[in-house]
Amino acid sequence: MFALVDVIISRSGAGTIAEITALGKASVLMPLASAAGNEQAHNARTLAGRGATVALLDEMSGPSLQEAIAPLLTDPGRRTTIAAQARRLGRRDAAEQLAHQVRSVADQSMSP
Repeated sequence: MFALVDVIISRSGAGTIAEITALGKASVLMPLASAAGNEQAHNARTLAGRGATVALLDEMSGPSLQEAIAPLLTDPGRRTTIAAQARRLGRRDAAEQLAHQVRSVADQSMSP
């Protein structure tokens, strides 16, 4: 579903971050404050620090969301820049890499 949109507005869990970066989409992230270990805020802060998202880390309200998303909707250049940064951070082959690592560990454990 994310593939069909220009801008994603979402929480910032690990699965969502993986999809946003793999697809290279501009986003506004609103971390879930009650997430274990504050991992969603960490995810959003990390991507925002690399220019790969706009993160609402303090105040989450209608006006703050509108302020965060308006430039992405009205400025295609900014949207494209953020999307490109997100794509640079993505690992489109993550499943393949994980399978390779699992197979490698399994092969090592079966060797005499």
